[in-house]
Amino acid sequence: MGIRKRTRRLFIPVFVLGLSLGGCVTNNFPGSHTAKADKFRQALNAGDTKSAQDYLLSKKESEDNMLYMMELGRIYNLQNQHPQSLDALGIVVEKFEQNDSKALISAGSAADHAQAALVNDTMIEYKGYGFERIFTHVNQVFNYLGEGKNEDALIEVRKIALEERELTDAHEKEIAKTAEKAKKNNINTAMLDSNFSGIDLIAGKTKSSFSNAYAHYLSGVLMEATGKASDKEFALTSYKLAFEIHPGSTMIQKDIERLSGKGIRQSSEVDSEKGTLVVLYEDDFVAKRTGITIPIPTASGSAVAVSFPMYTKESVPPVQNLQVSGNGVSVTTVELTNTSALAAKSLKEEIPAMVLRAVIRVAAKYAIQDQAGKQWGDAGKLVAGLYNVASEQADLRNWLTLPNSCQVARVPVVGGKQTLALQSGGINTSVDVDIQPGKTTLVRAVNVGQRLLVNTYQL
Repeated sequence: MGIRKRTRRLFIPVFVLGLSLGGCVTNNFPGSHTAKADKFRQALNAGDTKSAQDYLLSKKESEDNMLYMMELGRIYNLQNQHPQSLDALGIVVEKFEQNDSKALISAGSAADHAQAALVNDTMIEYKGYGFERIFTHVNQVFNYLGEGKNEDALIEVRKIALEERELTDAHEKEIAKTAEKAKKNNINTAMLDSNFSGIDLIAGKTKSSFSNAYAHYLSGVLMEATGKASDKEFALTSYKLAFEIHPGSTMIQKDIERLSGKGIRQSSEVDSEKGTLVVLYEDDFVAKRTGITIPIPTASGSAVAVSFPMYTKESVPPVQNLQVSGNGVSVTTVELTNTSALAAKSLKEEIPAMVLRAVIRVAAKYAIQDQAGKQWGDAGKLVAGLYNVASEQADLRNWLTLPNSCQVARVPVVGGKQTLALQSGGINTSVDVDIQPGKTTLVRAVNVGQRLLVNTYQL
């Protein structure tokens, strides 16, 4: 009823807004965030990110600054511009903290947001997903390691475990809140489930939308490397959390056995000669959302077409492993986290909230079209109908410079300097390492398309 009372006032302004939806072009990055992210990715692959960084910096005060700072922080990180990345991702952390009192799945705020109710979900401020929150801290860890601030990196990995516990509690509450609101409004949020069944093929690779075995394993490696008893306990817990996500991993099982004192211990002579090589591999880019249109019936028996985000099997890049070879080294990385699966799982869990918002939006748009017909006849009804079609746009926003696949390999190596050969999917490079007996050498390789970015860290 409230929507009908406001339609005469809102129709003309909203229609004008609709005409302007696709007309804004800024610098060399026009279009949707997906289109922009394609250029960010191309810039990383080409090794020329200046224009992308400048554009993202210009969005620092925008409504969606969280998303822009995610992309900027990742680009800075991969370009070894660690202070700038720390600052950009620090803004992301602040935004997450500001939103902690709000819904992670924002059905309530979106339903009350006039623009979202009359236009589409892209009018809602981007608030990020749980898996993106964890990856923010992962990238901060690498920033601190790149600056030689290992103690700060240890503080950051402690935040990962804390964030995941808090996400678990808050996430369950918000899902329950969405269900309660849908029941109150007599809306069946499962009415469109069959249209999203394809997401399960991707989301099925993970049990949680934010639990990240790669992040836990990285935490374990850093904590174990300190040699402190208390840190080793933390490392053991981290490995166990990673193993819960990947119970079939023999690598993680051996780590747990070693720290639990159950594994086969090497002799002191061998230990004194060898160090530990840990290779972290981040492959390709996370899958992009695509849009689908689904008709939702109105009170009159007609239907309004509504756009929703979607993942398809074709949108997910194939997983490529990294082969590492050298003097006494021949290992292949194994996947611990598939970010595309986390993103798909996040979308799957948000579908009830999206359907709730869509039904409210359909009611609002139908009311506008009905009122326009009464006031201006068939012409008014036609214009309103055209607006309803033109204003529909699927929300495709995500942190799109994140990797598709996160992988790890671990091997004991005789101490000394050597050159390691790295190969993945036809891409080759090499890296010099200095294995120190009794210490851990960390190699991080990131595939940004047709180029491997490699860094080493001594723990």
